[in-house]
Amino acid sequence: MAYGESPQDVRNKAAAVWEQALAAKGGRERLAAIRSFAIQEGTTFSKQTLPEMAIGKVDQIVCELPDGWWEFIDYRPGKMGYAVGAVNARTGRGWASSGAPAQPLLRPDTLTPFRLRQLQYLYFLETSAIEITPLRASRQQYRSKTIDRIEAESAGDGIVVDLDVVTHLPVRIEITRLNPVKPPRPDVVVPPTQTFVHELDEYREVAGIQVPGRITRRSDTAFTRVEINPAYNPSIFTTPPSPDSTVDSWRKRE
Repeated sequence: MAYGESPQDVRNKAAAVWEQALAAKGGRERLAAIRSFAIQEGTTFSKQTLPEMAIGKVDQIVCELPDGWWEFIDYRPGKMGYAVGAVNARTGRGWASSGAPAQPLLRPDTLTPFRLRQLQYLYFLETSAIEITPLRASRQQYRSKTIDRIEAESAGDGIVVDLDVVTHLPVRIEITRLNPVKPPRPDVVVPPTQTFVHELDEYREVAGIQVPGRITRRSDTAFTRVEINPAYNPSIFTTPPSPDSTVDSWRKRE
């Protein structure tokens, strides 16, 4: 907090910078009109300690807001093969298959709700399903670049968004959540939080919204393809996936 600034001044400043970012993304109206999206990330692993298992992956995710999740992950030609699953992020119930008939999940999925929020932060900042509360904004140096940094929160997640000072688009997003992992023994110390850092660039416009074409996590870079409100088969969220699913099995067939 700068000298002489009240807490309300700090919040107002953060809100103004956040509105600049939302306008740069395409505006609140377009972001609120997102009902579903399909995101494909293709990654070649930088460290290939077991190349016979996997040298990279293609991850196709389709989401129907607020809680529908379908995912196809393909590690081939590596021996890890492929997997397909569908989950309701609200109930944690769903199915999974790795080439055999899909089976119900043995226990509720508690990770997918966070992953669903995470995708929305990274690709859209906000949608009708999530709302971020900006807390503080400041001008910072990140590496050799000047950025506007926003510290925010949403659904219990701590979010730090670094914005390009010219385009006002995110170049780095850091997300911190409470660690769901419990210590296996009393003498084992588990960090209380988990932090995920993403660098974003190569923006392009999709349905009037600026989305990153490349996301780097640690040393691995994913090249992305984003579709907003695509034509999909709604049954992918409510029925077990076929074991012979492909990366395009979610698409609506005429």
